[in-house]
Amino acid sequence: MAPPPPAQGLITTIWIGFNILLYTSDTFAAQFSLPLSKNYSFYTIPVYCILTYLPYWYSVLTIQNSSKDRWDNANPKSTKHIDSVQKSVTADTYGRYERGKAAHNNGLENFPLLIAAVVMSNMARLDFGMLNGMFGVFVALRIAYTVAYIRISGVNASYFRSMMWMFSVSILMYINIRSGQVLSKTHI
Repeated sequence: MAPPPPAQGLITTIWIGFNILLYTSDTFAAQFSLPLSKNYSFYTIPVYCILTYLPYWYSVLTIQNSSKDRWDNANPKSTKHIDSVQKSVTADTYGRYERGKAAHNNGLENFPLLIAAVVMSNMARLDFGMLNGMFGVFVALRIAYTVAYIRISGVNASYFRSMMWMFSVSILMYINIRSGQVLSKTHI
């Protein structure tokens, strides 16, 4: 078996280092703390919901504006329709369409982890400033990730996109783990 490409080794190293920092140090979370007295963390859910559906809408509009064939809204996932769409647009346009759908699916896959982080952190009554800051960084990373997912088509650049995904998921994992630590010490 061949060794991983250098970019994969770099990503693995960054991933391990980031997780060690994230899971062992509350000072890391404090760096993202915002001096706000109100809790805005619940707004992360509707913002993320919109952010998750934007790439899908972008994909459909991209095909509608570029395709000779009409978009089949009654059966948009049929193989026959997708094949006709692929034949009627350029490879670059179809690639953006596919990556937009993939970004949408990735957002849906990460939604349960976000909801758990928001609910658990509020049940644990974690510091509002820390929550606002961490969820703000999470949303910023997901915006950058979504744009990168749609725009980046090269393999080497895609590793940068994957790092953004790893950092965003690590933030949610940290919040869930920290909430679990607090909740395990109290009775709900």
